[in-house]
Amino acid sequence: MFRAVNLGGLADIALLDIRSRRDEPVRDPAMSEPGRTMLGTEQRDWLLRGLESSDSAWRIIASPSVFSRTWCEASDEPLQTALAKLKLIDEDGAGPDHDQWDGYPAERARLTGHLRDRAIEDVVFLSADIHVSVAAVVHDPPTGQAVGVELTAPSLTSQNTRLNAPASLTVRASAKDCASVTA
Repeated sequence: MFRAVNLGGLADIALLDIRSRRDEPVRDPAMSEPGRTMLGTEQRDWLLRGLESSDSAWRIIASPSVFSRTWCEASDEPLQTALAKLKLIDEDGAGPDHDQWDGYPAERARLTGHLRDRAIEDVVFLSADIHVSVAAVVHDPPTGQAVGVELTAPSLTSQNTRLNAPASLTVRASAKDCASVTA
């Protein structure tokens, strides 16, 4: 069930349902077909209209899965292992996790393109479903233009890191230089 919450002039929050209306997850090349949907037509149109008509200070999109791209074709260790353990890449490590937004790249591009084309600003994606915290800039894939930010929350009740893990891990990724990791 998708729904909206308005917090006066402060924020409009769109709470997405990314499980019951989506096309079944599939691997590439089928997952990249332009007509595939994570949201379903009704919910996508509702979301795009809501973003365009919002006059609140913030537009918040709450997604049960990470919206930002997590798949990296040429990731090195320890990033490859970390992404696999977090289930942000396919179980064999050879492709994106087709169950996340990475498995619906055309729909994600439609949404970021809508934000770009209509110059919709002050967009925050809130996501979860993994056991780490992440802050990311959301880019429109064809142009690389920043269209929002994403804050990903970890589990509130499960163990989120190994006891011997570094207290801080920074991952920097870009389209040209897919990833570098520092601990």
